Amino acid sequence: MASRPFLGLAVTVAVGVLLNQNAFQHGRLAAPLTALTLTDPIASVVIGITAFQETLTVTPGRVIGLVLAGATVAVGVWLAGTASERRCASLISGGGRWTRGPATRAGTGRGGAGDRPR
Repeated sequence: MASRPFLGLAVTVAVGVLLNQNAFQHGRLAAPLTALTLTDPIASVVIGITAFQETLTVTPGRVIGLVLAGATVAVGVWLAGTASERRCASLISGGGRWTRGPATRAGTGRGGAGDRPR
């Protein structure tokens, strides 16, 4: 029979995978991607401190650097997650129309490599 820590780990992994997939399947990608990208290193530090008795050296310079790095990552992930939405919104609002390019799929003008927005 498996030990309790192993069973706890297995249940935690299964629940984490289910929650992760559920977050990606519902709604926009930006929110779950940002949350996962930011909480992963934070959770890793907390686990390192609590489970492995690691120590952190906290100085004002490091704290400022970490806050700036975290904000930069959050903005970058958010922009990456919403980039396709912004592009679609600009196409829908009249910022561009799909036109038939020189190398469309079977000459139909529907989604081939040559189709491009104007």
